[in-house]
Amino acid sequence: MKKISGIIANPVARNSAIMFVGTMATNFGAYLYHVVVGRIMGPEKYSEIAALFSLLFLLSVPANVIQVVLTKYFSVYKASHDVGAARTLFMKSLTYIVVASIVGLLIYLPLIPLLQNLLHIKDFGVFLSLYAIVVSTFIMTSCTGLLIGFQKFLAFSGFSTIMIFLRLLSGFLLASFGVALTLFGNVVSNIIGIILFLLPIQFVFKKAPDKITIHRKEVLAYVIPTFLAILGLTIFYNIDVVLVKHFFEPAQAGIYASLAIFGKIIFFASSP
Repeated sequence: MKKISGIIANPVARNSAIMFVGTMATNFGAYLYHVVVGRIMGPEKYSEIAALFSLLFLLSVPANVIQVVLTKYFSVYKASHDVGAARTLFMKSLTYIVVASIVGLLIYLPLIPLLQNLLHIKDFGVFLSLYAIVVSTFIMTSCTGLLIGFQKFLAFSGFSTIMIFLRLLSGFLLASFGVALTLFGNVVSNIIGIILFLLPIQFVFKKAPDKITIHRKEVLAYVIPTFLAILGLTIFYNIDVVLVKHFFEPAQAGIYASLAIFGKIIFFASSP
């Protein structure tokens, strides 16, 4: 009991425990999602979902980098009790993400036929749903970066767990209706997640915005190695599913993707 009381009393140990439990619950839900969806859809349709999710992870690499960078700066503002600067950074990051998403859509649309040929998926709509997931993921990084930076670990872990199990529920309910609706369920769960993440950060909007100065060289020195590290790891455990979907028959690709999920347990268990 004394050890447990000591952990609870120690903020570092307490917050680490909260993040660990939340991460494990979230990753378990993500793993279970693929098991449930794959079981309902069967090998051929699941091969499409698996390939699209692998593509999603690759497209979302910049979002992971943005979250890391935002967390760094938000933690500095927390340490200096500069909530006004945090509000400014939050609004600026959100604005840049929205603008970049619009520009990105103009670049992405002409590439969809190439992606259709690469993955042998004819449905144009699933790629639009995929982009909607990417955009909502990017928007979410502003919220999660602020939450983690201001050490709102319980809210972050709790809402992340709720969001992933909403995704699991949507997969269970919609997988039998096809790939497009299954992806749409992910869009809805992301939107609900954004709303939930906004609740505990209302305190930043009660402060007037302050001017902030962020040096580009400092950001690039931090972003480039982080981007390369995350990109390399993401390619390592996703590119095989994309290639198998391109070169193999759908049923074989689905079986491979389901087996690959079992092989990725270590990543589900260790990824943040």
